[in-house]
Amino acid sequence: MTAQVQPLGIYDNIAAVGGSYMTWEEIAQAGDLHFNPVKVQLMHPDYPVLANQVFASMQANDLAAAEQHLAGLRKLKLIPDAYAVLRDDTREPLGVVGSRYEPIGHADGFRLVDKIIGQMEGGHYVAAGAIDQGSRVWGLADLRQSTHIRGTDDRTDHYLLFSTSHDGSSSWEVRGTSNRIWCGNALNYELSTRARNSFKIRHTRSAPDKIAAAHTILQDYLGMVVEYDELMNHLARCSLGKTDEERANRTMHFLFEVFKVSAAQRKDPESISTKTKNKINLVLGNMDDCDGGKATATAHTAYGLLHSYTRYVDNQRPARESGGRTAQQTRAQSSTFGSFDQTKQSALNLIKEMAGDMSPHQIPERKVFDMLSPKGEIVQAIEAMEEKPKNDSRPWNIDQSESRGAS
Repeated sequence: MTAQVQPLGIYDNIAAVGGSYMTWEEIAQAGDLHFNPVKVQLMHPDYPVLANQVFASMQANDLAAAEQHLAGLRKLKLIPDAYAVLRDDTREPLGVVGSRYEPIGHADGFRLVDKIIGQMEGGHYVAAGAIDQGSRVWGLADLRQSTHIRGTDDRTDHYLLFSTSHDGSSSWEVRGTSNRIWCGNALNYELSTRARNSFKIRHTRSAPDKIAAAHTILQDYLGMVVEYDELMNHLARCSLGKTDEERANRTMHFLFEVFKVSAAQRKDPESISTKTKNKINLVLGNMDDCDGGKATATAHTAYGLLHSYTRYVDNQRPARESGGRTAQQTRAQSSTFGSFDQTKQSALNLIKEMAGDMSPHQIPERKVFDMLSPKGEIVQAIEAMEEKPKNDSRPWNIDQSESRGAS
């Protein structure tokens, strides 16, 4: 194992192990993820008590008592279509499922990912973890794919995310995911109508056959990365508007939609709750911040607005401590597998729809005039051509001090 060099954003908050591992066996050993799910039919709570009494009576050679307990045992029935899924190592209960549910060991899925990694030069696992005592197990594979917003240093690294649940809550799934380096935003792929970006397998008896077929679908991963690159570069060249008013209108339309502000409230902004206003101001603050001044070239674009919102969801959206998890871990878990992930997908779909009505945005061309010049001069020449955002483009004047401190 080698030390993890590149931070993984929200995945760092939920990982049991991180680093560089070539196989699932290696990373599972390091993260204590070696266990299998076992399905056991649920029974009446008195069933084990009577069974023990039958056994004890027979050991004492008290056949009459044994027969009496056995008669009582026959009256108790197993609970139909109700099974518990347990860890085979700790017997920890992971969930309750129906009769059609077939446990699939997560190691089976990861062996498929091992094959994918083996086909990509430099590919390796970078993180893995178990959520809620193992109810969900996931792993992240780095296939050495990155994309850039052309004309900038804005880089996004791409990963293959495998996950499965052992409580019946979700399918066995492999999908592409990304981590934008400047802000640590994660965005799972929902790019096309084709089902190649996310392959799901239900936990039924036909699942092993589907796992065998998944290999072909996963090979389209490189196509997903190209698709992501084309979309994000397109959004980075879609201007929110040529005037402050036009930019403000489009920005607020997007924020009103994602924060579900009603039509009546939009006509009367004073009726919008302080809580919602604070959320909106956090996103607007992210737009002004431009990732610490690094993303000024895309500040007033569909791309900049999308990532200002995903930065809010992944790092600022309120979350509670739950089940032994910190608020940060709860937020990261939801941003990866839960409702926060769904809100980011909705935001992506919305901004794609809005981009169709936007005018082109020209990213300043970055030219290096003399490769032999001192580094400082080159940097100064580049910085001189970068667009600088307006000091404040907010459509309303709300005190930022409280909302910026929210978490």
